[in-house]
Amino acid sequence: MYSFRDQSKEAQKYRLHQMIANIAISGRDMMPDDIAKLEKWIDEDVPQDEVARRLTAEAMTYREQSMS
Repeated sequence: MYSFRDQSKEAQKYRLHQMIANIAISGRDMMPDDIAKLEKWIDEDVPQDEVARRLTAEAMTYREQSMS
């Protein structure tokens, strides 16, 4: 078990997979490509604020494409 303050790559990936499990419990799934992308960003030491910016930009692009 990892401490919440542990910022090692292993701890971040552990928390990512806990999040995936929690989402699955609620009856939803994550896309495998999204999981791989998040793991890659962990490996690349992308800061959390940059991860949030990238995910927001992708969501906006997806929304715009689906509305046209």
